[in-house]
Amino acid sequence: MAWPHGTPNHDAAHAWLEAHKDAPNAKPWNGGISSTQLTWLRAELAAAEQANQWVVAFGHIPLSPHSASTHHLVYNADEVRQTLESCPRVRWYFAGHYHRGGYAKVGPIHHVTGEALLEAPSDSTAYAIVDVSDEHGLTVHGFGSFKSHSLPHQ
Repeated sequence: MAWPHGTPNHDAAHAWLEAHKDAPNAKPWNGGISSTQLTWLRAELAAAEQANQWVVAFGHIPLSPHSASTHHLVYNADEVRQTLESCPRVRWYFAGHYHRGGYAKVGPIHHVTGEALLEAPSDSTAYAIVDVSDEHGLTVHGFGSFKSHSLPHQ
């Protein structure tokens, strides 16, 4: 848990871990999204929907067990994923944290977990450049061990 001991965020994470000891993602290296953050996210998604803007969401920790190990998901992944899925303009979620990387399309959302440089061969690299197009959606150009993806918004 990254928050200093005794802070409200640390205490909330500790309480969640205690209450969910048997959950596969109940690990101190994961974390959760607070109710304050979810309130902010819902407002931003509503504004994007109102403006008819596509949404690319980013978070350090993956949300989908299909794009990462169940031991490496946000504590309240289901709630956050449902929040993103509630907005018809969300089509992409990028994360890291699970060093092996992964990909899954869950409902309308492409979940991309980027492969980490830490896992790349010593003579290689791991990064990506993402092209964004109104017509084609997102194209991830992976380099080294980072996988490439074509991610349409349809």
